[in-house]
Amino acid sequence: MAKIIFTKAIPNLPSPNQTVQRKLNLYGLNVDGFDECATIPYEIEFTRNGKNVSNEFEKRGKPMQWRNSDFVYQRDLETFQPISNPEYENALLANQLSPTIPNPNYIDLEKTPLEPETIPNPSYVTDEQLAAIDHFKTAPAFDYFVGLFTAYPELFWDFLGRYIDENYGDGWFGTQGRR
Repeated sequence: MAKIIFTKAIPNLPSPNQTVQRKLNLYGLNVDGFDECATIPYEIEFTRNGKNVSNEFEKRGKPMQWRNSDFVYQRDLETFQPISNPEYENALLANQLSPTIPNPNYIDLEKTPLEPETIPNPSYVTDEQLAAIDHFKTAPAFDYFVGLFTAYPELFWDFLGRYIDENYGDGWFGTQGRR
């Protein structure tokens, strides 16, 4: 039997199995610096009234994996909240500017007196450009994961537990019945 290196309770399954408790058991931490990939193999243990009923459910979902081709939110290590992206804040302010500004070099009083020519505002950001900028700072997933692990090994498991808490509800951790 494989040795569990970390365990984390996650909320019960939704109806009709809401009495089924779940626990995520991690069996390894595989970090491959050559391929820049980190993988954590896991299984979910299901219990009902203190009895293991894991054979009634899919015990594994898609693997927890981090690659540099994926981006993750950078987190405040104390609160686990995503860190605001100052570029988004600046773009949000620029989005509220006028798309055009008076041309300061325009002088043609004969042609259009008192109506200066306008030029595109270089600080203006369109809604589409704003939508392309994330609200929060992001980082390549593998580099961020390995950086946290090496810089803050004492916080790593807490950080991982918070990550699991945040992501259990999106279908990541095998909530399906056995097929």
